[in-house]
Amino acid sequence: MNVKTLKVQCPSCDGTGLYVGLSEVPGTAVVCIDCEGTGNQIMKFTPFTKRKEKPKITEVYLSAGAYIGTYTGAIGNAISYEDFKEGKMPH
Repeated sequence: MNVKTLKVQCPSCDGTGLYVGLSEVPGTAVVCIDCEGTGNQIMKFTPFTKRKEKPKITEVYLSAGAYIGTYTGAIGNAISYEDFKEGKMPH
């Protein structure tokens, strides 16, 4: 794999290195535990080159979405996996 890294602003503290949540007294902060006070994080990623194959799939549906981290299933009409690979989308 061709893993790359990128230094990004810490999303937990907005790059300040300090975190203020519900437990902190007004006017106080704690050192951000996600970036250890640096204000940044190193994001690791693999650059996209092409869409990968998904073995054993024959049909593709639209997703009904998720509810509090739980997948809620498929909706609509299916298309073949071959059609999906050609750029078509179910509806």
